[in-house]
Amino acid sequence: MTNLTAKTVLVLNKRWQATEEIEPTKALCMIYAGIALGISTSPDGTVFESLGWDDWAKLSVRDGDRSVRTVHGEIRIPTVIMSKTYDEMRDVEVPFTPENVRAREGHKCFYTKKPLAPGEGDLDHMHPRARGGKRTWENMVYCEIGVNRKKGARTPREAGLHVSHKPTRPAPIPKFLTIKNTHGIPDWDRFLKKSASQQAV
Repeated sequence: MTNLTAKTVLVLNKRWQATEEIEPTKALCMIYAGIALGISTSPDGTVFESLGWDDWAKLSVRDGDRSVRTVHGEIRIPTVIMSKTYDEMRDVEVPFTPENVRAREGHKCFYTKKPLAPGEGDLDHMHPRARGGKRTWENMVYCEIGVNRKKGARTPREAGLHVSHKPTRPAPIPKFLTIKNTHGIPDWDRFLKKSASQQAV
């Protein structure tokens, strides 16, 4: 059965840049209302067709396509749509996660600057949690596990650790950089890569 509540449709702006993920029902409603076009991609990814509702509703359902049954017959569910009214790229805050803190530090220990492979580091509260330290961008750093254990519930100064700069909140980033193709939809990869190449220009 097709899951109509999972966010399995990628939305592009008028510049063909990825902006968000939405549910199939919302995507079909947007195409029907004329505020978006469905993007039909050829199996080899070399041909893209931008279709309004009348043409979209006539598409055949191919092997591997998801579909929904309506009173007018079976309708193919798009994997990608393009907004006809939106041409901006929204910036969003970088999610606070261990992986993003590690990336902020350049995959190195904040205190020793030693490069760390996955699993060799851990998050550390610069101002210890036991003494009221908060889990924020400004107080959390990524450091070597051994250094973290040695520091314990002390401040870096108390533990004799070198601090070259104060940790800060990363600048906002384009929304498409936070979109992860967790459903493994091939069409998404094509447009996420296109968005990245456009951003670099």
